[in-house]
Amino acid sequence: MPDERDARWFAERMPSDDVLEDMLQGDTVDRLRGIARDRAVVNIDDDLIAKADADEKKVKAALKLATKAAKKIAESGDKAKLSDAEKDALDLFIVLVSRPAIFVRKGTVAERPENWPEVEQNADLLPGVIAGVGRIENAEHSGRGTGFIVGPRRILTNNHVLCSLFGLALNAWQTSPDDFAKLCKSNSKEWSKKKKTDSPFFELRGELGSKESSTARVTRILGHHLEVDMAVLELDEEPAGSRQLSLTKDEPPAFKGRRIFAVGYPMVDSLKVTPAPVFKRVFGADEKSLGTKRFSPGTIIEWGGANQFSHDASTLAGSSGSAIVDFEQRSVVGLHYWGIYNNANRAVPLWKFRDDPVLADNGVVFG
Repeated sequence: MPDERDARWFAERMPSDDVLEDMLQGDTVDRLRGIARDRAVVNIDDDLIAKADADEKKVKAALKLATKAAKKIAESGDKAKLSDAEKDALDLFIVLVSRPAIFVRKGTVAERPENWPEVEQNADLLPGVIAGVGRIENAEHSGRGTGFIVGPRRILTNNHVLCSLFGLALNAWQTSPDDFAKLCKSNSKEWSKKKKTDSPFFELRGELGSKESSTARVTRILGHHLEVDMAVLELDEEPAGSRQLSLTKDEPPAFKGRRIFAVGYPMVDSLKVTPAPVFKRVFGADEKSLGTKRFSPGTIIEWGGANQFSHDASTLAGSSGSAIVDFEQRSVVGLHYWGIYNNANRAVPLWKFRDDPVLADNGVVFG
């Protein structure tokens, strides 16, 4: 697959001109190191000091190259000539500054990222959205993906998250639809029994450094879509402190370019595309940080067909099932189902399925 990341591609994803100019003043490397440490604490017991295996020299070298490449884009824009190493460095600059993946703490976003004034402007909105998104876990409380509350005791997630719970290949819902449907039916029957020892969980908290928990058991798979990666699950109760999210009924105007955010639980860089020396700083290094709740702002890139759109919020495996929320509409526009951190992320436009039986007949509420 050819590398489509030319200078124009990066320029479209770089911070605003004012933010970029400010970021490139003074000791940018030291400033980026501070941002990396604040936004991805590797070990919460180490007072924000990275573990030795994060390789401080490589981190500093990567940030130095990121600064150099960012200056090249600032000076030459679309005409900048970029090496492969500079492209990787710009990926790093973008994910730290303009497409961060920020830890949720105490049910809100405490940071105010440089390129996102909407975070401050929507401070009242964010806690309510965050309280509607949870981590889907197996019976042993191991994370398998993300889901969000869309009706009374109803959550929305992906078919492939269910595949993970079943121990199947993630695309089994497409390659073996009949077997997948049978497993949905049989597992629903087992999970709904009074002795639900093997049923999955929906964990509403899952924040970095917090032992607080608010869980509910998944009791049934109410519906799974045959064409798009979407499933509706039933919970045995509403998790304490949870909120039902508002779903957009109609397509927002001028959809491409809209500023959105994702809330979910990125777990692992399975495609190995994040620059290696800083992955541990940006997304974490162990179970204390990976798979915890994150807030990731981004923009709508384009339509990818009738039933999907692309966005560039930073995600990883585990973010599947995240809510994609439009800042302006202040409601959920999409169900995230696939992504490569800040690049080719895909989501289902939920308003297009407002009257689909999988949603309409299973208690999913729009508006």
